Amino acid sequence: MSFVYATIFTNKWFISLICGSYVIYVFGSVIILIRKIDTGLQLSSLVPDDTSTFKYLKMYEEYFSEYSSPLEVVLVGELDYFDRHFQLRIMRAAALLEDTSYTLKASFWLPAFLDFVRHQTNKELSAANSGTVMKKLARFLRHPGYSVDDGLMIKSSRLHIPLRNITRYNSTAEKRYSIQMLIYHVSFDLAEQDDLVPRVTVFNAVLAGFASTGATLLLIPSIQNCFLMLWATFSINCGVVALLVLCGTRLDIVSTIVIFLSIGYSVDFSSHILAHFQHFKRVSKDPLGKLIF
Repeated sequence: MSFVYATIFTNKWFISLICGSYVIYVFGSVIILIRKIDTGLQLSSLVPDDTSTFKYLKMYEEYFSEYSSPLEVVLVGELDYFDRHFQLRIMRAAALLEDTSYTLKASFWLPAFLDFVRHQTNKELSAANSGTVMKKLARFLRHPGYSVDDGLMIKSSRLHIPLRNITRYNSTAEKRYSIQMLIYHVSFDLAEQDDLVPRVTVFNAVLAGFASTGATLLLIPSIQNCFLMLWATFSINCGVVALLVLCGTRLDIVSTIVIFLSIGYSVDFSSHILAHFQHFKRVSKDPLGKLIF
């Protein structure tokens, strides 16, 4: 059986157009991935669109996504917040939690209250005059610059810290300053995974590349085919991920699954094409035609 190609497929200008389009596609995909890819799980994508939670999360992501997931550090038990030594310990513990590449400054009522007292009296707060302290606390809570609260008994406190991967620092702060601190947020586990997603994605992509190279060497021992396999896997998945980015998809634990599936399918497709092409090179004068057929 003979194969007849349309003249356009052998025209040098058409071939140049295809090659040029491919080069633009690869470079465009790489530029998009370098400039526009966002990381982190979008929590609104996990809830139905017609819920109030979805509306809240969309608003939060629109205006506060720059600050990542806010984490709560809960100070449990009865603590003497008016003891000067305890104040220093809790301030240093909070500073230790802030001293990471994942954190911003903690939002905590005690520093604001101490600043308020200093501006009112130009004196440090101490436990010696606890009656005066409670009066100042009541005045502080009635101040329009702070939240209004009629209660005077502090049962627990929270530090809101925008961060990820803080477990080790929290343990260090607990041991160093002898303060029991419980870290919690509903998205904490997801935030920790978000921190690992880029490294896991890159590692698995490289692993898939080596696996495809090894399979190619075993089945089709050819350096040229190894290079073609790697390049096909790279170029196909660059385009897939770039398209996901243009559609507003973030690099998270959900999209990573899609990327891994894409890598698997591209390796499977490329290996079949190369294996059949090499086979038809030995048994036919027109291997490309046989392959297409």
